Amino acid sequence: MSDKVEWPVVIQYQGQHELTYVESESVWRGDTDLHFFAYESGDVVIDSRGAVYDISQSTHSTHQWIATGDHLTKAQVTTLVQHHLSHAGQCCVSKFSVNSIAEAIAVVGLESD
Repeated sequence: MSDKVEWPVVIQYQGQHELTYVESESVWRGDTDLHFFAYESGDVVIDSRGAVYDISQSTHSTHQWIATGDHLTKAQVTTLVQHHLSHAGQCCVSKFSVNSIAEAIAVVGLESD
């Protein structure tokens, strides 16, 4: 895992609208639920700057994130969060807006509490 990851992050599962919020590296390393199942190709972590990391090589015993070189824009992350909120049953998500990528990711954390 890179020390350049800007926490918090969200996990985006390939082909799904659900996002998983991870507050910090210590939560990532300590939460066995995050490592119980193997990640699949296309599963990624998006950090609070929009940097994308491939996590398909991570398992319950290894925490390998590979920077893809991709960076999502605020608009792209906002769309992901809108889909996540809609999937979770929230209404009026088309009106959802944020000032930054970090703020969008924080909303996922608030929603998951």
